[in-house]
Amino acid sequence: MKQLPPGFTDGRTVPPDTAFSADVCIVGSGPVGLSMAEDLAARGLTVCMVESGGLEYDAAEHELCRAELGGDRAVDPHVIRTRQFGGLSNAWSIVYDRPTIGVRYVPFDAIDLEARPEIPHSGWPLGLNELRPWYESAQAVCELGEFAYDGSSQATPDLPCLDSVGGELRTTLFQFGPSSRFFLKSKDILARSGRVQVLLHTTALELATSEDDSHVKALQVGCLNGRRFRVVARSYVLATGAIENARLMLLSNGTNPAGVGNRHDVLGRYLMDHPQDHSSHIVPSSRAMYDRLGLYDLRATGGVGYMAKLGFSPEAIRHHDVLNMSFLLFPLDATSLSPAVNSFRSLVTGHSRFAPPPTLGGKLAAMARDPFSIVQHLYRFYAQPGVLSSIGRGGWSQVPHKSRTFVDHIEVVNQVEQYPHPDNRVVLGDSRDALGQRRLRYEFSWRPEDQDRFVRSRQLFGRLSQEAGLGRYHFDPEKPPGIPSSHHPMGTTRMHADPAQGVVDANCQVHGVDNLFVAGASVFPTGGYANPTLSAIALGLRLAAFLAALSPLLDLG
Repeated sequence: MKQLPPGFTDGRTVPPDTAFSADVCIVGSGPVGLSMAEDLAARGLTVCMVESGGLEYDAAEHELCRAELGGDRAVDPHVIRTRQFGGLSNAWSIVYDRPTIGVRYVPFDAIDLEARPEIPHSGWPLGLNELRPWYESAQAVCELGEFAYDGSSQATPDLPCLDSVGGELRTTLFQFGPSSRFFLKSKDILARSGRVQVLLHTTALELATSEDDSHVKALQVGCLNGRRFRVVARSYVLATGAIENARLMLLSNGTNPAGVGNRHDVLGRYLMDHPQDHSSHIVPSSRAMYDRLGLYDLRATGGVGYMAKLGFSPEAIRHHDVLNMSFLLFPLDATSLSPAVNSFRSLVTGHSRFAPPPTLGGKLAAMARDPFSIVQHLYRFYAQPGVLSSIGRGGWSQVPHKSRTFVDHIEVVNQVEQYPHPDNRVVLGDSRDALGQRRLRYEFSWRPEDQDRFVRSRQLFGRLSQEAGLGRYHFDPEKPPGIPSSHHPMGTTRMHADPAQGVVDANCQVHGVDNLFVAGASVFPTGGYANPTLSAIALGLRLAAFLAALSPLLDLG
């Protein structure tokens, strides 16, 4: 058995039946895995990172993400995952400091980690205070500003917080950092470290365990060209996201037919996401309101992006039994509402802001009736981009004459908490991928109790937003969230002190296995509404510190 030299190696060129060794083997090179590898190397440990993709996108390797779909809200993981060095950082697309592209970050609220009687299966085995120092470390890794997410930290007299009387509706912030921090900068950091070997085009196939399933002896890996070999380490970390983390553990069934770490049939269950909705809106109390909403626009200061949002206070969530969710505000111009424009966009790009007529004839007729709106929309898209604000681009607060430019329609975008349910899950399906591995079956539904809380939450927002002077809120109580996924799968290897209720403990160690750990959003017991990346990186850095102390005490192989 030999230790790989540091650097990047194409697994397709490794001689068959080779075995490599390291202190820590990390499966997956997304932001969480990369943050851990950098930290572990800086602490003096050797790391072997196994990445199914390459430095560039490879369609054949990405096909390995395909899954079987069940339930009424399932989204194919082929759409929401990226098999490539850097993981989903390659797909982040928010323009927050032109031309910088990145993603939004936000920590959990303290209430997200609490055991709440109205939420079955809620409660983390650690609290926000314990995560706070790791959040601050994650801020630095992600190249963000201070760990300050209260709206008052960015508010000014000209950019006020528009909280409700009594504070049940409050203003908090998103921060935005560059996507290149991971898929570009991490590559250079790891290459210079002298302690990290990255195996590209190499897919983890199975964790080989001891006879009693209590110790991982090796990771079996393979490539699409047929090469097969092993990685042997003192400890193993799965950092491939909530879908693939669970899949690899389910596939590792040589000792336990149910999969490694699955003695109590919890593995793969409690799948959550953050549904999105763009269908509701506020009719402002006055168009002069647009001059007071600037804090809620996407803007950059010192290279860091900021955007305020409205949400419920912890007291309001408890008292009214509502979801923790965000309310983002986007003033719209007339062309964005035009059936002609939405028909044109749906035909040209496949996407439209609002639903166009359902038939091709209807779309063409709408376009013929209002060609001027299409021309004006295209002009604004290319010459006045701030007018056409969206969840991915800001600048509307810098538009002159806002009261004349924007109509009486403030689009409200929700990112919605989804409570954990044991029957929302991933299981092994019947079909197989190009490596001969069983695909996952994705069983995911939006349930009546989810819809009831969603409606109740928006009713409360309507009352509170009117108290705050924003205007009158309009929504359809019959409609579920229009977008089932924010590409934030969570919960399939959930954290719990009791092995009968969770897959990993508070240190992200798989119950009953002394050297197997799981990183990322798959360990979240509950998901709140918050984009999971910052919290996942914070937990990953906490795990890296734990492994730095533990790994030297573990046997190799």
